[in-house]
Amino acid sequence: MRPPEDLLRARLFERGIVFLRGALDDAVAGDVAAQLMTLDASGDEPVQLHV
Repeated sequence: MRPPEDLLRARLFERGIVFLRGALDDAVAGDVAAQLMTLDASGDEPVQLHV
């Protein structure tokens, strides 16, 4: 079973939302950038970044 935070993150991603919380280090920045680029490439729907 996946942790609730992972389920929430997956559902938000399906809706074109990237949620950023906590410290922004190199690993987190890379992950967020990858998510944003994936959503951007997947269609014409707007992408939202929640900080």
